Amino acid sequence: MIDSAKESHKRKLKGEKHQQECIDDIVEVFPELFGELSSCPNCKHGEDIKMSEKARDILPISIECKTSKQGYSKAYHDLAQAQHQTRKLGRAEDDITPVALVNAEAMPILAVLYNKDLLKIL
Repeated sequence: MIDSAKESHKRKLKGEKHQQECIDDIVEVFPELFGELSSCPNCKHGEDIKMSEKARDILPISIECKTSKQGYSKAYHDLAQAQHQTRKLGRAEDDITPVALVNAEAMPILAVLYNKDLLKIL
């Protein structure tokens, strides 16, 4: 719970840092998108990473960036298991992307994979 201006500012900085890290990851894989992506200020509505039309043509996705103090440990654990199974296949790690397909009762299935892996296969 946010109970002070200091806590609110701290959370906004954390969110902005996370958004910028995501932008940096995208530009590392798609250098032609340098300057075509921007972080949405936390007080604004809409997707967290704003994309130019050029960026949207190259990368037709909408990005919502989330961090959590409680974490997403189950998703990370499930992805680690997928990585372990991938290694057991005995193939080059760059050849196969580990993905964990997870769901909660009565909810759609989610695909969990590392951001850099997602960007490689797009």
